[in-house]
Amino acid sequence: MPLSGMEPSKSGTGKPELNNLADDKPIRFSQWRERLTGLRWSFAEKKVHEVAIFGLLAYCKERHLRISITVIKAYLSDLVNQGKPVEDAKLALRWFVREARLHGDGDGPALVKGAGAAFASEGPKAAVPNAAAFASERPTKEAAAFASERPTKEAAVSASEHPTKEAAVFASERPTKEAAVFASERPTKEAAVFASEHPTKGAVYSSDRSMPSRGPSDTGGAAWEVALVSAARRQGLSWRSEQTYRGWAKRFVDFIHPTLPDAVCDGDVKAFLEDLAVKQRVGASTQKQALNAVVFFLREGFGMRLGDFSDFKRAMPGRRVPTVLSKEEVRRLSEALSGTTRLMVELAYGSGLRVMELLRLRVHDVDLMRGQVTVRAGKGDKDRLTVLPLRLVEPLRAHLERLRELHQKDVGEGVPGVWLPEGLERKFQGAGRQWVWQWMFPSRELAVDPQSGLRRRHHVLDSAFQKAVKAAAQRAGIDKRVTPAFVCHAFAGGGHGYPDGAGSTGPR
Repeated sequence: MPLSGMEPSKSGTGKPELNNLADDKPIRFSQWRERLTGLRWSFAEKKVHEVAIFGLLAYCKERHLRISITVIKAYLSDLVNQGKPVEDAKLALRWFVREARLHGDGDGPALVKGAGAAFASEGPKAAVPNAAAFASERPTKEAAAFASERPTKEAAVSASEHPTKEAAVFASERPTKEAAVFASERPTKEAAVFASEHPTKGAVYSSDRSMPSRGPSDTGGAAWEVALVSAARRQGLSWRSEQTYRGWAKRFVDFIHPTLPDAVCDGDVKAFLEDLAVKQRVGASTQKQALNAVVFFLREGFGMRLGDFSDFKRAMPGRRVPTVLSKEEVRRLSEALSGTTRLMVELAYGSGLRVMELLRLRVHDVDLMRGQVTVRAGKGDKDRLTVLPLRLVEPLRAHLERLRELHQKDVGEGVPGVWLPEGLERKFQGAGRQWVWQWMFPSRELAVDPQSGLRRRHHVLDSAFQKAVKAAAQRAGIDKRVTPAFVCHAFAGGGHGYPDGAGSTGPR
């Protein structure tokens, strides 16, 4: 069966069609990791291939299947049904099939190293596919050498259709770079359909990053993104820091296109930083964030040793006058709100909580008896204690009673427990259904957890909270820019130490 036919199954179920499976010959390749390690590819590209192959092995092990073309189609179809990118997986599995047919295990047992299970099979080794399919599906040096040793009529036709580009790709020392250029210059209908079905691949990440992460399953799409995510998790970066770095890495990769990240030089980094300052006129803090993200991306993701490029044009640091709210304006803002939103604003103002610290509070973090609030994993991943205003004790007590009724209703309806960080969820199984772990300010509607796929109750989204505060400021007639961050930071002044009762709501 030619590799060009290795497309996701049309059944839409993610399961192999048994009629095709019976006719498919098993693929045996126990030495695939040794072959992959020996290739002169970048670390990131090898990692992408390894992740894709291990995913296939796990798929086969769970379903007690033997690896074959039909099973690979079903696996790709399963990825599509889950909304995951499949292009890198298709390239990796084409390489796996080709190498298995050239260097596979013959008629022996179908043991695949790393799978942890034997896929017993019978039958002769699959025939070598034609060279044209390999050259057209993945135009690498190896494919070119294979095609030159085994010329076919199809290969001649393929070369006549693209005589110069294929020649450049085959002769290149960096096949993936030229292949990327070729793909960008010659977009196909299939690529357009894939992009429309998977808009998150290569897209700008959502500004609303308060949803829980997808954890281990969110390893990125492109090879450079896989390398960055792997480095970020080795270093223990928080999820929001990881998302910020991924956003900057995407902008950097777009800027240096068609150059690959592992082929950049100091001049590319310098040009990117200067473009931010000169053309895009970003602030000094934004440029500094981009610098840290790109240096981490290249140094930790690709192991590159960057030279001295400290002479780049730096953005001029501006001095801004902070927005200031008086006590009267804070009172008017509070009176323009009602219900839970008003309680949230008053708690943030009285306890000095940042936006996400407020939204991520759980029931056991608010101690009404001792009059204190515990902030967990705050800025710098540090815990701290802060005060709880005495006038909020009774409103919070009544709020907790309403939450307890909502919790009992969710338990009665079989709603899964709230989201917990990966480590806690593994250590305290079932803790998400306990009362003390519930969100202090839960959302009204259930939402699908992108990590587990469960429909559960999340906390109030920061975007909804921001909109409510801005609308209240307009209703209160406050002629200033007011955001939840300003309200939360008002605790730094908030009338404590200001003779006129005004509090600075600028950055601390």
